[in-house]
Amino acid sequence: MNSFAHPRPRPLALCILVGLLSLTAVAHGDDSKAAFQEGMKLLGTGDYAGACAAFKRSEDPAPTVSTQYQLGRCNESRGRFGTAHRFFLTAAAMAAEAGEDGRAKTARQRAREVEPQAGKMAIIVPQDHQVEGLTITCDDIDVPQKDWGKAVPMDSGTHTIVLSAPGMDTKTIEAESSGPGKPTLVEAPALEPGGGGSTTAPTGAPPPPPEDAGPEMVRKSNGAFWAGMGLTIGGGLAILGGIGLWVRDETADAPIGPIALLIGGSALLGVGLPLMFVFGKKVPAGPDGEPLEEAAEGAIYLQPLIGPTGAGLRLRF
Repeated sequence: MNSFAHPRPRPLALCILVGLLSLTAVAHGDDSKAAFQEGMKLLGTGDYAGACAAFKRSEDPAPTVSTQYQLGRCNESRGRFGTAHRFFLTAAAMAAEAGEDGRAKTARQRAREVEPQAGKMAIIVPQDHQVEGLTITCDDIDVPQKDWGKAVPMDSGTHTIVLSAPGMDTKTIEAESSGPGKPTLVEAPALEPGGGGSTTAPTGAPPPPPEDAGPEMVRKSNGAFWAGMGLTIGGGLAILGGIGLWVRDETADAPIGPIALLIGGSALLGVGLPLMFVFGKKVPAGPDGEPLEEAAEGAIYLQPLIGPTGAGLRLRF
């Protein structure tokens, strides 16, 4: 009987495998770092397309806050403001998740800065078109259901929208975003039962959406609207109180209290009603649920007026 035992190769093979994987990870890390440094160099020289390509390569094996933020910068420099907005928001979300509040704040600020320069597009999905399992992509990027009907920042130009669902034929449509201004509304066509084939909807201007369809509408400013509501109610009550006191105080020729209530109530109404009408107006909402900046433009100014016989306020908007 042979008393010599054969050595087991498994521990040695495992060590070799771990070593190879470690070397591969280091190599990937070096490649990503080199690609990121290349992107920063190209960004500094004005080669924005090359910088974007380098930053994309640096995202192997996974995106980081830095790569997403720099992709936002290079796309902004290329005039792709919708894409830049998306990268800045992603960088902000990743930084917030990592507890890096400063970087998250900076990225959100950059997103706000580029949003007014981007076109807007809202993909309207009528209720009877929302079949089970419906997915929508725009330029190969998922459009989540929460963004259906919302005016989302987009690059100027033609965009390819694909709709698919289990057991339905896939449909592809093209839509044009013309840049800052009124949002482009695109109605999603109904999918037809089939074997999962692909069809292309007619190109050109999309059909007008039904009356009840459109981007989500929000008030210009809820705070200003409700402040106006409070002032209006207060002014109305003051006027009613003044009238009531005047009628009850029959012996006074010029009752100071009722007159003060009438004047004060009128002033409150003069401020409250414009606030309600101006800031209560519904405008399209952006992807964050806030009013679109170009729709929400319009500030209110209270200009003091002082004269020899009295004083007051002029409301300008």
